[in-house]
Amino acid sequence: LKPLKTASSARDVPLTAAARAALDAWRSRAVRTPEGPMFPTKNGTRFTYNAFQSWWKRFAAAADMAGWVPYEVRHTGCSLCVSAGHSLQAIARRMGHKDASLIFRVYGHVMPNDQEKLTATFAGVYAGAVDA
Repeated sequence: LKPLKTASSARDVPLTAAARAALDAWRSRAVRTPEGPMFPTKNGTRFTYNAFQSWWKRFAAAADMAGWVPYEVRHTGCSLCVSAGHSLQAIARRMGHKDASLIFRVYGHVMPNDQEKLTATFAGVYAGAVDA
């Protein structure tokens, strides 16, 4: 819809098998040219911002997410990855950020509180020194 903001915005994102199958099915029945957009408008052109907004509203309603905006879906996905304990650097790469500091600042509140896990790690490391 518009130029990318930064060099890290251009990235490869692995797809789940289900997403890949859905895109393959779409590609096989879509009327489009190989060099054209993957999701063309009815007349075969690229989406404009207004066309995207109209499409998004229909999509969100069909997915029982009426009222959601695309950024909220992105934010929710990132929050779920952080709360599941995934590497902040890996999440930053997936989201197109150049480093993990933004992920930490924005999503740090949903990070797991691993105090018991940290304590167990220290207990294991220092067990030999205490026993000696």
